[in-house]
Amino acid sequence: MKSCLLLSDYQTDYSADGILAGFFENPDWDIYEAPISGHVHGRTDQGYDLPGEPGKGFTSPPTYLSNPLPESRHTPEDILDNAKNFNLIILLSYRDYALRAFQWFIEKTGLSSKDLPLVVCDGEDHPQINRHIIERTGTRLYFKREMIREDRTPGYDKFLNCEIWPLPFSSFTRSYPNDIDDQQKEYDLFLSLGMTHPSRIGLVKGFLEYAVNNNLRHWIALDTDAPMRDHPYYSQMKGRLDWFGYLRKQAQSKISASVCGFGRDALHFWEIMSFETACLYVDPGIWIPYPPRSGIHCFFIEPDYSDLASSIGILLKEDQVRQHVAHQGKKWLYQHHTNKKRVEYLLEIAQKVLGGEKIQKEEYGL
Repeated sequence: MKSCLLLSDYQTDYSADGILAGFFENPDWDIYEAPISGHVHGRTDQGYDLPGEPGKGFTSPPTYLSNPLPESRHTPEDILDNAKNFNLIILLSYRDYALRAFQWFIEKTGLSSKDLPLVVCDGEDHPQINRHIIERTGTRLYFKREMIREDRTPGYDKFLNCEIWPLPFSSFTRSYPNDIDDQQKEYDLFLSLGMTHPSRIGLVKGFLEYAVNNNLRHWIALDTDAPMRDHPYYSQMKGRLDWFGYLRKQAQSKISASVCGFGRDALHFWEIMSFETACLYVDPGIWIPYPPRSGIHCFFIEPDYSDLASSIGILLKEDQVRQHVAHQGKKWLYQHHTNKKRVEYLLEIAQKVLGGEKIQKEEYGL
C-alpha cells in the first residue's frame, strides 16, 4: 500500500477537506495527517491561533462532512518513522498550521524539501500563484483552484520552474442523504444563495421575476441583509435552508443556476450537478479538468443574464431536453468530480510530473 502525508490547517477549507475526503475514500493509500484536523473527523477544533487576528479559532464539523472521515491511525511518531518512505507529501494549503507542520517535518527529519515528493495545493479564492511557497518548498507541482484560462495554460511554467495545474472544488457526495429523490420535481425553479458576490443579486432577481410572473412553483432565497428589500416581489422570497434541506429542495427542482461567489469556483455548482437538476451556468473562466459542456451537461448563460428568461422558458417548454441534460450532468459529476475522482485526477498528474513524464493537457479536456 502507498503512503501519503497530508499537511493541513484547522480552519474550514472546502478544497483541503475535499482532498482529505477523496484520499480516505481511496483504499490504495495509507493516510498520515499533520496536524490532525478534528472537524473532518466529526470533532471540533478549538483554541488554535488565528494569524494576525486576536482571539482563538473554533471550527466545528461542517455539514458537508456530516458523514465524517474515519479517525487517523497514525501518530506524529509514525510520521517521523515513515519519513523517507512517503510516496507523496501534500501541502493541502499554505495556511499557518499546514506550513507549521511542513516546517516541523523538515526540522525533525533533517530532509531537504527539494528531495521530497512534495505537491502544493492552493484552494484560495484568488487567482494569484504563491511564488514564495514554490521557492520555499521547492515543489515541482502546484495545484491551483482559481486558475484563469486567460492568464495561463496548464503545464510547466519556466519562470516558476514548476508545473501549474488546475484543481477546482469537488462534490462531497459521501454526506448526501440516501433518500433524496431527484426524479420527483416539486419546484420549477430553485435558487438559494449566500450574498458572497454582487452578481448574485441579478441572478436572484431574474429567477424571482420569472417565477412570479409565470406563476411557477419556486424556492428562491438570498441572505436577508442583501439589498433586495425594495424589490416589488420581495415578499415572495423564501428563507435560507439548512444544508440538508437545501440539497433536498434543489434535487426536487427542475432548474437551478450557478454563478461565482467569494471565488470564481463555487461549491454550489458541484452540488447542483450532483442531482438531475438542470443547471444554468455562468462560465467562471477557470480551467476545469473534464470541463462541463453547454447543452450536454448544463446550459451556459451570459454573465449579464440577458438570456436568463429565454433560457428558463425554453427548458420548461422542452421537457425532454431539460431532463436529458440534467441526467447527463449528474452522470458527468459522478464520473469526474466527486471528492474521490478529484483525488484520482490529482494522483495521475502528480505521478506523471514527479516521474518526469510529459503531460498532454488534452487528456483531461483542458
